[in-house]
Amino acid sequence: MAKWICEDLRPFTVSADPGLRKVFQELISLGRFMGIFLNLWYSYLSSGSKYGNFDIKNVVRGGDTMSNYVYSLADECRHELKQMLKEPFENEAICISPDMWSDKHKQLSYLGLWCSIVDADLKYIAVDLCCRTYYEVDQTGDNLLLVGK
Repeated sequence: MAKWICEDLRPFTVSADPGLRKVFQELISLGRFMGIFLNLWYSYLSSGSKYGNFDIKNVVRGGDTMSNYVYSLADECRHELKQMLKEPFENEAICISPDMWSDKHKQLSYLGLWCSIVDADLKYIAVDLCCRTYYEVDQTGDNLLLVGK
């Protein structure tokens, strides 16, 4: 859940949202129901929900716990990213591009760096390296280079 919060730029408090917790609880209950249904047809299948029907309150943590966990998660992700980019970088097989977009609701522009590689197994990988608010009116390439320094 912490990865989802970070990847989609959600507030940490979303983990305490009653509606989201109801959706999670319903999915767990549906998994249990589907397991029972399938067991009627196929006796060799186990129950649908791996851990049975349990209360989501015992699993999903609150916003404070999520925000504390993000620091260790960020360190772990940085380490994985360094390992993943090491070989393409050494072989000069990496492409880093600027990515700009606007949020019409907040009336803000953003500048991000996007990295794409093809690894040794010919797998295409794209990663957002960073993102920050972009306040400059001039969005030409020369100005982007100045902002990046």
